Amino acid sequence: PGFDGPGDAWLNLGNVYRDQMRHREAEEAFRAALAAPGFDTPGKAWNNLGIVYHDQNRYREAEEAFRAALAAPGFDT
Repeated sequence: PGFDGPGDAWLNLGNVYRDQMRHREAEEAFRAALAAPGFDTPGKAWNNLGIVYHDQNRYREAEEAFRAALAAPGFDT
């Protein structure tokens, strides 16, 4: 995993939490990534946030997150 800035570190931490099924912490980490100055791949954070919501059967929120991922830069990288 890359560590180009705080947003990338938050994204990677969120992935660790997601892998451990620590949904609340994963959601917080992905939201921190999205709020980090200079974070240039928000699509990845939105996509991962959608997965966290989906894993919790929060389907409406998952759909919104996936749609945000599709509209954001960095989703296709």
